Amino acid sequence: MMRRILAVLAGLAILIAVAPATAQPKWTAEARRADLGRIATVEKKLWVTMRDGVRLSTDVYRPKDATGPLPTIFWRTPYDYNTLRGTRLRFVHEAVRHGYALVMQNERGKFFSEGTWEILGRPRTDGYDALTWIAEQPWSNGKVGTVGCSSSAEWQLALAAMNHPAHAAMVPMSAGAGIGHVGPYWEQGNWYRGGVFQTLFAPWLYGNQNTQRPMLPADLSHADRVRLAKYFDLVPHMPKKDWKRLLAHLPLADIMEAAEGPKGIYAEFIRRTPADP
Repeated sequence: MMRRILAVLAGLAILIAVAPATAQPKWTAEARRADLGRIATVEKKLWVTMRDGVRLSTDVYRPKDATGPLPTIFWRTPYDYNTLRGTRLRFVHEAVRHGYALVMQNERGKFFSEGTWEILGRPRTDGYDALTWIAEQPWSNGKVGTVGCSSSAEWQLALAAMNHPAHAAMVPMSAGAGIGHVGPYWEQGNWYRGGVFQTLFAPWLYGNQNTQRPMLPADLSHADRVRLAKYFDLVPHMPKKDWKRLLAHLPLADIMEAAEGPKGIYAEFIRRTPADP
């Protein structure tokens, strides 16, 4: 009898686990992209002007059938989203399907955004100004939720401290740049651990810092930006490097130069001590 009960319970567990999966439509990337084109009003490469005049490239996706102001999901990132694919495509599609506006924005100094890039993208000023812009749009109900992983999570933590009236919710995933004790380790923004420089940041910044970079002319019309973005994504294609050898290079301050990498904030950060405020 006990064996039969266990078999029934196991069968029920399988049915419960499988039912939600089978109830959901199986979307391919092509199907999501086609459906998004059908259900969404899309505005690409809009300029959102920050308080210092720098303009950040911004895409907006809204449900076509919306009958009133919309809550907004805001995803701000230092990474390329010029062509929606993978997780970003799925996230945008699901947000619009469920009645949300979704705003994607590149941090200053990244891809089509103006300015000079800084890690976390000035959350207390640029992040605050972006929320204000979203809340003031005619399609917005004034409520904005932020979402993102890694650095797109970490900037939310600083933004939350500003108590912007439109910032209604936040979903910071894998926000790793902590300050304090994590188990036996003393974390200092992930740059130092226990007073030791974490060399993983050297190859990451090799591919991301970009004080010198190509940009489209500042006086292009919006229509021209949208058109040209179909052909130019401004993504750097970095030569492969032997990082096992380069990370053994001394002094550490010269690693980026030894890698013939782009100029940027590595040179500033590597000079900071573990006690730097």
